[in-house]
Amino acid sequence: MTSSQKLSGLALLPIFLITAALTSAQGNGPTLRFTKDGKPDVNRQLNLIFKTGPKGTTATAPDGTATIPGNILSANKPHTHMKVYQCPDGTLYVVEDGAEGQIPCPEKKRRRLGGFYLDDSGTIEFNEDAGTTPSSVSQNPLVTVWAGGGVGYKQFTSANTCQTILVVFPSATCNSSNKSAGFNFEGALGFTRYLAASATAGWFAAIQRNATAAALTEKSSFGPQVQTLTAQIILPIGPASIFGEGGGAFWQINMKETQGVGSGGASNSVTSNVHVSGNSAVEGAGVRLKIWPRVAVQVHYQRFQAQKGNLFSEHNNEVLFGVLIKLR
Repeated sequence: MTSSQKLSGLALLPIFLITAALTSAQGNGPTLRFTKDGKPDVNRQLNLIFKTGPKGTTATAPDGTATIPGNILSANKPHTHMKVYQCPDGTLYVVEDGAEGQIPCPEKKRRRLGGFYLDDSGTIEFNEDAGTTPSSVSQNPLVTVWAGGGVGYKQFTSANTCQTILVVFPSATCNSSNKSAGFNFEGALGFTRYLAASATAGWFAAIQRNATAAALTEKSSFGPQVQTLTAQIILPIGPASIFGEGGGAFWQINMKETQGVGSGGASNSVTSNVHVSGNSAVEGAGVRLKIWPRVAVQVHYQRFQAQKGNLFSEHNNEVLFGVLIKLR
């Protein structure tokens, strides 16, 4: 959050003094010394990652030592615990506890060299030839649970179009819509970082059609509800992941039509309601981006065909924008 621009200079003075006092109390933090092959590791870049995201870099001096920049020390709680990880390509990451998911290399391939607190003092040694084995590094649980929801839209290809009206009444005036806004809920079980099972339930507004002719007035709606169960294959790329999926869709559609037949369509009005349901195969894809350790945003696309005998055959395309929260 940004400070209000309406704060006066007198109001800002105590804030400045408190910040200065906290910075002074925190000190300069520890000195980190890195060695490789028994020698100081010189000009080694350290990538600093916190729960709020990457916070820049620092580098080792000719004696292999480095310190955390003062602006980063002052921006975080003094007793924040950090761990040092090394990826297979030798890149070093200094990471706050809980932000490990932002390290770009796979968890099982990185090594943990050690840890420290931002308010530690003295020199802390890190030997790049040692480090813990992958099995001792903190790992994500084998099964994770996510839940959330979002908003989006559905596009229809052939449902409730004017074609059926114009075949019978070529001179009719007809207009129809083929896009519908809606919302959905989603839950997912992750099995390792590469597989997941997903369940969604979506509700969308009905699309409308209106037609008038010399002896007809017609108004109809086509309203869908959809639930899906899919298996997902996931490709993690740093904090983001791309997934493809396949499974089953279970849909329900409410169709309502009101017709008036007669002079100007003003008499003999008849309303009919039809509710149909069915299931079909569904496929989809999406992108998730973890913005906090337990929060991800995603774009999710699904398509399937809803068909009911000769009543209708409709290809559904859905695009959803949502948020998922990690429960476990």
